[in-house]
Amino acid sequence: MDKQTHDFILKTARGAFWDGITEWLWLLSYILFAAGAALLIAYVILPASRLDPDTEPSEVLKQGKLKRLLTGLGCYRIKFGQIGALLLLFICAISQQLGIDARRGFIADQDKHYEMAIKKMMALKDKQAVLRAQYLYMPEGNSLAYLSLGNTSIAADYIWLTSTQYVSSSFRRGNKFDLLYRFYSTMLDLDPHWIEAEVNAGKILSALEQDRYKVEDYYKKTIVQNPDNWRLPFEAAHLFVVPPLDATQRKKYSNIAVQWFNEALKKLNRLPKTSEHDLIKRDLGHEIALLSMETGDLGYYRAADELLLSQMRDADYPEALRSAASIAWLSAHSMVIVSELNELVQKYKRVHGTFPSSLGIIMTSLKDGGKHYEADAFGFPIEYDAATGEVSSRGANARRAVQAAYVMDSLIQYFRDDHDGRVPFDTTELQAYVRKLYAPPTTPPFAMADALGAELDTIQSPLGSSWDYDPILGRVRLPSYCETGTLFRNGFRMMDEIKKRH
Repeated sequence: MDKQTHDFILKTARGAFWDGITEWLWLLSYILFAAGAALLIAYVILPASRLDPDTEPSEVLKQGKLKRLLTGLGCYRIKFGQIGALLLLFICAISQQLGIDARRGFIADQDKHYEMAIKKMMALKDKQAVLRAQYLYMPEGNSLAYLSLGNTSIAADYIWLTSTQYVSSSFRRGNKFDLLYRFYSTMLDLDPHWIEAEVNAGKILSALEQDRYKVEDYYKKTIVQNPDNWRLPFEAAHLFVVPPLDATQRKKYSNIAVQWFNEALKKLNRLPKTSEHDLIKRDLGHEIALLSMETGDLGYYRAADELLLSQMRDADYPEALRSAASIAWLSAHSMVIVSELNELVQKYKRVHGTFPSSLGIIMTSLKDGGKHYEADAFGFPIEYDAATGEVSSRGANARRAVQAAYVMDSLIQYFRDDHDGRVPFDTTELQAYVRKLYAPPTTPPFAMADALGAELDTIQSPLGSSWDYDPILGRVRLPSYCETGTLFRNGFRMMDEIKKRH
């Protein structure tokens, strides 16, 4: 007997077994129902009598058999009623739950059939016809304005309540984003200054649609209607703060987020100064600074450098955030140095046709401009590859290596769990395992792709060399300068100097 036939027989036998159990359970439920009903009937018809202990036995014997029986059972009348009521309540509870489960199954099946019908319709008709089929009548803003006798705010409330009911319903419609986009666009036409509803609408749309640019279009419409409101660009920026699934899009997303945050900051600066607005502006500045470091743009690196430096020196800023700003500033200032040197290297190549043999050749022009870059902000030597003309910061690379090392250790643990406690022989074996684990269509987590690159390279470290891997302990080792005390010593020193000044 082949395996497929054997499995089919086992499945059939298992189904028959549970079918038999179900039949017996149904029979038991009928018996319990009948017993409960009988006990309740007994409670109703039995006389509420009790045997008198002083009654002579001869007098009891003179009574008829039926009366003696009823009198005896009457002593248990209340217990019969209680037990019968409990049995019926138990059966009713089970019956109600079975009914709910049946309805759930019916709705799920109905949703599946509905989704299949919509897919067939989409293959035959245009998008607008499909939308009309799912929502037969969607009033336009003008018609609702007439129907509400000019009270467009009331009409907007109606649209919002209708959309909320639609969102919370159990139906899973394939064009839910498009339908809700129509709801919210109509609501915007009716009451363009209802900021709270517009913000919540954007959050709902972002939960339904992976394409963030579609949701950004909705925010653009709201911003046009409310040019002085800072919350709308603030929320639009948060669409792109969450890292993308594709790590190669991170710089682009960060760039868009910085633009929207800057727009929100400009509008906040036009408002009257309050303690609340000052706190929001500080948080915005910190987010702009951190995101600016991910854009790869020299102008943004410089902006991040200035913002983080001002946060470090701001005595009113919380100490924990000032300390975090000092650590982030090390990377930001290092990237400013690296970007400026890279521009000079490229300029040298355009003039001479080759990359400079060392950075000392181009350092002269920097000294003439009043700049002196012998080390990065971390205090480490600036690294230069004359073959490729690439300048890099050892400190910034070390910081990325620390983050990547955590990812590497996690992947080694995954390997160990899947191989009965054995660690990979080398990073090449680990790389083969990781690439197989996250082979398309499976996508790796953003943190992993960001640390190891889109190719999930577990062989080369961010330090520009192969990982120092210990096959005995099953972990990667980092150079001593990657230790926290050494890596961030300049940041700690600057914070100590600022504290002394204050």
